[in-house]
Amino acid sequence: MASSTSTYPILHPTAIWGQDSKFIFLTLNLADTKYATVKIKPDSLFFKANGIGASGKQDYCLDIELYKPLQPTGNSYKILGRTVEFKLLKEKAGEHWQQLCKDLAKPSWLKVDFDRFLIEESENEDANDAKKDVDKIIPDLVDAEVKKLQKQVIGQIKVGYLVFYNLLQAVFFSIITAIILNEIITNPHGFHITTYGMTITYMKFCQLLAVLEVIHPLLGIVKSGILTPAMQVFGRNVVLFLVISSEERLHNEKSIALLFLTWSIIEVVRYPQYALSTMNYPINIITWLRYTIWIPLYPIGFYLEGSIIWKSIPYYRETGYFSLSLPNTYNFSFNFPIYLLVHVAILITGGTYLYRYMLNQRSKHLKNIFGATSSKKKS
Repeated sequence: MASSTSTYPILHPTAIWGQDSKFIFLTLNLADTKYATVKIKPDSLFFKANGIGASGKQDYCLDIELYKPLQPTGNSYKILGRTVEFKLLKEKAGEHWQQLCKDLAKPSWLKVDFDRFLIEESENEDANDAKKDVDKIIPDLVDAEVKKLQKQVIGQIKVGYLVFYNLLQAVFFSIITAIILNEIITNPHGFHITTYGMTITYMKFCQLLAVLEVIHPLLGIVKSGILTPAMQVFGRNVVLFLVISSEERLHNEKSIALLFLTWSIIEVVRYPQYALSTMNYPINIITWLRYTIWIPLYPIGFYLEGSIIWKSIPYYRETGYFSLSLPNTYNFSFNFPIYLLVHVAILITGGTYLYRYMLNQRSKHLKNIFGATSSKKKS
């Protein structure tokens, strides 16, 4: 396989191949093909074009060394509406090719076209021997294709589940955002009094559901690490379920309504971007918003969480909720107000880590966006 000097990974069009006694047949699944460059040599095949393939409308490239030689003439290709079809003339008629690529026996982007994987009947003994070889190799190829199909089915189930999860979260956070904004517009001086009762059920549902974001990487459903989602989910749920929900005197605080709004605006952009990315259909403006809107909102959210925790400490010192005093059966004491002070320190250090992490993510994703856009303009 020829190497590429591009800083971005080469996108291969998915393809199927077959053969008879004289020809190799190769079909590329690429619709609306434009700007095609094709070079067919006796020992290699090069193809590059822009079209709609497995990764959407992109530039696709195929640069392979062939398993066996071709005739220097008699090779052809056709660009059709949804495919590009190659008909390649073998150097030796009746010679069986066990694979298409010289260096790669079973590349992930290539499958067998069983309808064309035949050796024509011939009196030539070599052709008969080749057909026997095909009879031996077909079961292995079928087994490999079944395993590939199983992986694809599992992959599609994962994609469907993740799209559903992200869209569900986006819908509920959109509801919370709409409720709070409506209250701010219609009741600008007293919106914080009604906001909590109208949104707390939705917010608890969303944050309980967010625990799945810690489970997903553990089960291999997503490839991301566990630390960042665990920090985000744990931090929010401590504030929501322990600090806010358990102390009624906090419910009418303006900072809680603003915190819910801040969280929701972040997620209204984040979850649709995740859903689109999972479907391999990114929209640049949504990706840009996802990795830009958090820049002012994260510090605002950290400040509001810290201020709510700080206000709650006297209440929890008064009530003793979640604290455990000696003597007791377990011979163990726990002071919840002191833990809240520690949590504020964790919020500062953890918030700094998350902010730096998101800056790195922003740099990477926006570089991909603008880099791809620049590459397309040059081509």
